[in-house]
Amino acid sequence: MYKEYNADFDLFKFRKQISPKDEVDLIIKKALQSYFDQGVDAFCTALKVSGILIGDNLSLKNKFLVRLSDEIERIGSKKDIHFWNEFKRKVLLINKFENQFFSYRDSFFANNLTKQEINGELLVVAAEVYMNILAVPFSENVRIINGNDTIENRMNIYDAFIGFVSHVIKYFIKQEVLFKTSSKIYSESDIDTASKHFIFDAQWDDLMDIKEFFCFSDISIKEEANEFYVEIADQKFDKSVLISNFREKNYMASMADTINFELKFVEHQFDTMRKRANYISFVQIQRMLGTENMDNKIWTVSLEKWMNAYFFIKELSSKKLKKRRNINKLSELCVVHNKSWWVKELMKYDSSITEKEAMKIINVFTFDGNSKDLIDNPLIAFKDQLVLVPSITFQLLPEIALVSMFTHKGAQVNFKGYEFEKRLKKKLQEVGICAEQIASHPKNKTNKSNRESDLIFILNRTLFIVECKSIVPPYTIKDHAKTNSKIINEIEKFKVNADYFSENKDLVLKKLNKKKDIEIKEVVKIFVTSSTLGVAGLFNDIYVIDEAALNAFISRNPPVVRDTDMNIYFRQENWAFEGKITAAKFKEFLRNPPSLKAMEDMLVREWKTVGNLHILRYSKNMPSKFLNVSVDDIDKDEQQYWQSILE
Repeated sequence: MYKEYNADFDLFKFRKQISPKDEVDLIIKKALQSYFDQGVDAFCTALKVSGILIGDNLSLKNKFLVRLSDEIERIGSKKDIHFWNEFKRKVLLINKFENQFFSYRDSFFANNLTKQEINGELLVVAAEVYMNILAVPFSENVRIINGNDTIENRMNIYDAFIGFVSHVIKYFIKQEVLFKTSSKIYSESDIDTASKHFIFDAQWDDLMDIKEFFCFSDISIKEEANEFYVEIADQKFDKSVLISNFREKNYMASMADTINFELKFVEHQFDTMRKRANYISFVQIQRMLGTENMDNKIWTVSLEKWMNAYFFIKELSSKKLKKRRNINKLSELCVVHNKSWWVKELMKYDSSITEKEAMKIINVFTFDGNSKDLIDNPLIAFKDQLVLVPSITFQLLPEIALVSMFTHKGAQVNFKGYEFEKRLKKKLQEVGICAEQIASHPKNKTNKSNRESDLIFILNRTLFIVECKSIVPPYTIKDHAKTNSKIINEIEKFKVNADYFSENKDLVLKKLNKKKDIEIKEVVKIFVTSSTLGVAGLFNDIYVIDEAALNAFISRNPPVVRDTDMNIYFRQENWAFEGKITAAKFKEFLRNPPSLKAMEDMLVREWKTVGNLHILRYSKNMPSKFLNVSVDDIDKDEQQYWQSILE
């Protein structure tokens, strides 16, 4: 993927060409202009990245398709018309399956009526009941029937259902279904029927993945006997999304373990586990955003106060669950209060938060049509109350929620800071490698330019030029496409600076206090990201790697898999990780980062079937957590022990 420039890798650039917010005639005009300027391939790519042909408005997307088809058939060559027809076929099949999904779902609920109307309150009660069961993966009430029943997979299902519940709530809000509190106690049968909306959304989630792969990568799709078969065509991108997401999750856990271990040797101790966890979250958010300054503000509120607001939500959820009674009534299961109560309680939790700031936070925390899920925006607006679903938020990670919320709400989080560079510089110093930042301001006849590099160092007569880039961790397929585009653009900028210092080695030698007559035999350029990558290697003469993998190499820690007792199940042998770091070992590591290969080996490409939808794509089938715990061996006495280990 990185070996040569690939326009497909930078698909997100096409999003700038056509905006779904434009008027119909303007969109048609822009689309046809891309056809005239760049050809039918770019024309179709710009259309699919815009998402206008597979959007929510059925009549609008049909109108676009008809008008564009008429134009291409009128002005296009036979080859272009054939290309367009294949593209259109995919669009029509995606939309056909979506329409069938809606019809089947509506038919199910028409034939399975509830005693009480399915409104916002019943849905939220059902969500809390359902999520409370899934939140305890060691419970005998949780079983995976269709698939590999492991603790790790049960935990993944809990995470997935947060998304399903969130999307269903969002859908009902958009449909203007009534969200009003009452004193009703709902029957088990009504809750069971209402919860089927979450089950249906599991299939909808697969459809959303298909749509995003279609928009930002590529798929093949066909229909046979009313069964839909979809293959994710770009296998590299498919794998990279999974590898990146799982590695980021593992890296966060590894960082937390490391911080916990280091805290054993410092004088400052925490009197509660909650305070320790909050400290770890602050360390993590500084790494993720690339700044130590927690006074930096987003939407007039400091990062520290945003974090404390999530701590407040998490603590409130835990308290509610401890007092929870199994009565199927909204106020018994969830935290239900008016907005002024939430504002006042948040100000009590953190006395430095002003009333204006508290109001801002509570408003942002209120779930709406643009929210990702009920972790990022945990408060559901009822007519006169705000409701928190505690079984969703009691173990949220504030640092992940905050970054995700900023990303999906369009906040600008590019803080100017040197936290990333300082971390890497310190890491290199620990193994005897002196690295320095370098800057130069060369002049020409017309102006002065700025040339700088985050870190430079020399190892075995090899000059290493390093760029450190803090990137918000992506999660969705769209996020990954956008991140890939950003990486490509940043690499192009870095290349200019790196080439300058490659050609002006005397500046490097002076900065590193080296003798001028030292011969530099080779130059290695490295682009390091703070978020974990799904693919790494050489791209446009520059090695791309992430901080997690690089730290492991510098610390001489090859990939290992441990159980809950920290026993090593597997250690990957690699000569680049043995003994003292040399330039040759560094280059070998950059060429083939073993941590990415180790995660790739856990992926299997196989068919997944949900209803009449069959998808061929990669999934992670091999467990890497709780390896010494079998779901069949846990009795009731052990459930609480293992749950505490998990938390």
